[in-house]
Amino acid sequence: GQRTLTTRNAIDLWKLFYSKDEAKPAILEPWLAYLEEDMIVDIPKLITCDTWKIFPQFAAFLQSNGFDSYDENDGWPSLFDGFVE
Repeated sequence: GQRTLTTRNAIDLWKLFYSKDEAKPAILEPWLAYLEEDMIVDIPKLITCDTWKIFPQFAAFLQSNGFDSYDENDGWPSLFDGFVE
């Protein structure tokens, strides 16, 4: 029932989740590096439940369509906007 995770916990959980049988998205390492960099230069963000749940769709979208097809007006969580920039 938790609605948010700290960035550090989310990074660790993504690493754990994708270390198993789950297919690892091509953007996983850059995504995690982006979050880790953000923790260094800015106040760490909380990862919302929506961001956590939508990440697989986001990764699949970028893998299929590329970064140029991403439109920040499509309703993705704002954290994804910063990553794509």
